[in-house]
Amino acid sequence: LAEAYEAGSEITLIADVEGPGLVINKNVTIDFGEFAYTFTEGVGSGSLTSNGFQILKGNTVTLKNGTLKIADAAKEKFYTVIQNYADLTLVNMTIDGTNTDKWSATDGDSYALSINSGTVSIDAESAIIANDEGDKAYAFDVCKYASYDAPTVTVADDANIEGNVALSGGTLVGGASLPVESGVEGYEAVYDDATEGWILKKIITLPEALVDSPAAEAIKTAMEDAGVAEITECIIVTKGAGADAPAEVVANVLEVFEVTPDVDANGVLTVTYEFGISKMTKSGDTITITAGVTGAESREGVTVGFYADGEEVIGTATTGADSTEVSITADAADLNGKKITVKATK
Repeated sequence: LAEAYEAGSEITLIADVEGPGLVINKNVTIDFGEFAYTFTEGVGSGSLTSNGFQILKGNTVTLKNGTLKIADAAKEKFYTVIQNYADLTLVNMTIDGTNTDKWSATDGDSYALSINSGTVSIDAESAIIANDEGDKAYAFDVCKYASYDAPTVTVADDANIEGNVALSGGTLVGGASLPVESGVEGYEAVYDDATEGWILKKIITLPEALVDSPAAEAIKTAMEDAGVAEITECIIVTKGAGADAPAEVVANVLEVFEVTPDVDANGVLTVTYEFGISKMTKSGDTITITAGVTGAESREGVTVGFYADGEEVIGTATTGADSTEVSITADAADLNGKKITVKATK
């Protein structure tokens, strides 16, 4: 195969063949003629020679009408059958990763096809078969690697994918029934009907006290749109019902009042109530907390106290005759993840 590769860009197998792996760094089409090529030695970068084919960036490669697999005697040498960075088309191909056992006895990590860049197409007549050993044996992955362009992978719905698929960057189109899992901690892989492809969505976790509140879904949506992973990355602002608001009302304000949350690019949560406003803005390391003043016959002389987790006093501010809002500033690092309550008294 290596000699044929050096000689031209159109290669056809005429029999089953065993031989070493190949680094592909040109445009080439290999027609396997319904035969199999079985790898006996790996190739790769530096000392990591655990790939059958390593297909380099900037090339257009078509593999069709055959099988790629690892020899039984060589299975402890291989991590993946194909490592791809190029534009790759698979037509009526079987990529058999059964013997990718290099690390299956330790962390179980193996791939029949590892896709780190390029545009890849897997047709309906092709099969990708994962290793039958190891806890993390994948048929293929879609993974943006280092500074390479993110890959785009299209899988025909009838392609035979035997094993899980890992998505950790790039685009995976088709394969609605595939067992796709996230390769990024804190994210889940979700099939999107609108794009007919798989996307990674951050897992949103709310504190127990907010799970059943009317604000929960709105907060989740706002956080998700802003790319915030967990509610603890934000500061939640709650505000009392007015002058002399009792502590229990302040503590449960998200269950009492309709709120419209918004999250800015810094991950700061702003909550707007149907009467009065409590909000925050962030500039550098400084948080500015602003409270709306409601419920007093005269707004002059209303003292507004700001508390962290219900106990620590962050600061106080007193309103003037025409005040509708008061603000204080604080160090963002001191408040991150804490619930801020505001109580107005006169």
